[in-house]
Amino acid sequence: MPTSRPTPLRRLGALALALPALVAAACGDDGGGAFCAEMREVDAELREVDPTSAEGVERALDRLREVDPPAEIEEAWTTFLDTYQALADVDVSDPEAIGSLDAERLERADEAWDEIADHLREECGIDV
Repeated sequence: MPTSRPTPLRRLGALALALPALVAAACGDDGGGAFCAEMREVDAELREVDPTSAEGVERALDRLREVDPPAEIEEAWTTFLDTYQALADVDVSDPEAIGSLDAERLERADEAWDEIADHLREECGIDV
């Protein structure tokens, strides 16, 4: 049975779900140092933001760019946020714009999110 690769629209949806999870990362409280503490602050600041609105996405991205991630996830952090910014700039009502998304870039962002989520879970006790 052939396997299918996720379409850009499906990847867009997956990444759209990842940002709110990242913003809501303060659900745990097992310590984890400055990064984990800052993620809890981010959560408190952005609780009232609608992560599905353009304004909410921009506010979340701006705030998350202020976070200083640990070296072990710095590259993944940058990859994820840069890709999410690119997605935020796409007109999702335009099928051509969605079709023009770089599938490899979206795949790298998926992998970056997995790395970030693993770090939050393992180092911060935060399950996203």
